[in-house]
Amino acid sequence: MKAALAIALAMLACGGRKEAPAGAGDKEKRVADQEDAGRWVVVEKHGDQAAAASYLAIDLAAAWPAPLSLGEAAALPDTGWQGHFRTVAAHAGPRWVRAEEKSGRFAVVVGDARGGAARTIDLDGEPTALHLHGDTLLVGLGKRLGWIDLAAARPHVQELVARDHEYKSYDLFAAAGDRVVAVDDVVMPMVADWLALDGKAPRRLADWALPGVINGHYTHAALRARGKGFTLYLLAPYGIMDGSGHDLVAVPVEGDKLVFDKELTLQNGRNGATPVIEEHVDRGTGKAIELVAGSEVTEWTGLAIDPEDGRLLLAAGKRGLLLLPGDFKSDTRGQLVDLGGDCRDVALRGGLLVALVAVEAASELVLLERSADGYTAGARHPLPASFDRIVP
Repeated sequence: MKAALAIALAMLACGGRKEAPAGAGDKEKRVADQEDAGRWVVVEKHGDQAAAASYLAIDLAAAWPAPLSLGEAAALPDTGWQGHFRTVAAHAGPRWVRAEEKSGRFAVVVGDARGGAARTIDLDGEPTALHLHGDTLLVGLGKRLGWIDLAAARPHVQELVARDHEYKSYDLFAAAGDRVVAVDDVVMPMVADWLALDGKAPRRLADWALPGVINGHYTHAALRARGKGFTLYLLAPYGIMDGSGHDLVAVPVEGDKLVFDKELTLQNGRNGATPVIEEHVDRGTGKAIELVAGSEVTEWTGLAIDPEDGRLLLAAGKRGLLLLPGDFKSDTRGQLVDLGGDCRDVALRGGLLVALVAVEAASELVLLERSADGYTAGARHPLPASFDRIVP
């Protein structure tokens, strides 16, 4: 492999890291460190027929943020699609992880964007998703879910649950604070696990069924804390006989239970008790039948929640950034924000909302500034190439 997960990187000249004032207590110092750590963004460049992926990290807490190359890494062969490849990666602050395969054996490589040697930890199966929270690394291994204690002297996978369903896998995580949803979908029945990461080891609080999706699956998820409960937002593209499109559903979490009509299928769920919003393109005419904003349906490739008011931000390609209220209904219309290029992804990092925008042959990270009627493009950080997504 030409490059390890993380290579030794010099700190930005004159930028550096924020420090607590001299004489501040340990608590204040930890808070400052955590705020800075949360403002790192890692972006990925990878096409599904490319055997390698490249990564950059940017520290938005630095005085003059600039992209730091993390090098190139081999992608995973897609065992279900010959000649295609996939990536499995995650990050939290400057620490980030990715999955690798060598001679049929799988591992995760753990590194730090600020430099230092990377670690390799063997896996006992093929990885499908990763989620990093402190020293806890959640690992989807097909229809199994496990975790690794990165602080352990000999870190290894410890199993949390194993499903009996075939042709399915844990491929998606959503988190708010120390609560995490691990989604196992791909085909129906759609299921998930509700986890607490508030101790030394993850606790599995509930086993959930999810709303069904006809000929589709969930690609993005976001979790919002609301009072004593939560709202789980799920985004699912689909293709059926009369056309294609995508659905966004908002499902309440109350007392560790997911609350919705157990017969709910998203394509048939509009105007029901559980909010479902849809965009749909007719297969025969190729024209948009249902549309939230703009004049044509484009793929939704990113989802984030503004913690100030619960507003939803969706990356909508050449339409730009799509805004929806967190308490949307089936007939809610959205608002589009022009960011000067195709909006490929959007994320919340350390209280900052940031979008990945394609501008001609390269990309930019654009900080979003709240305004009275939505958001405007703030500081723009050019990237040296075209990147596809923000690593979750």
